[in-house]
Amino acid sequence: MAQPLVTASRQYKPGEIAPTSGIYAVIHEGHRPPHELLVIRGEEFPPCRTCKLGVVFEPVQAVEHLTHDLDFAGLVLSTPELRGEHRGARQLSLIEKRRD
Repeated sequence: MAQPLVTASRQYKPGEIAPTSGIYAVIHEGHRPPHELLVIRGEEFPPCRTCKLGVVFEPVQAVEHLTHDLDFAGLVLSTPELRGEHRGARQLSLIEKRRD
């Protein structure tokens, strides 16, 4: 579920690191209307090709990235098909170890 809209708006400049994954408003220095982009936590905000450092990023809505969610990160064993694949891979590795 999406997080609520960000209330305390802070502007981020090119070169700064995104503290939160989510939708950010991108405000350019006059050559383009504001627009929104998805930014992943830990990514560096880039300069604009046209207005260079004259662009700022404002958080609009926090959204968790799939790989940052504990229910989806790593190996998933929730379906019988996946459990079978995992068991088969584990059995294969055990057989290989016995051969050594």
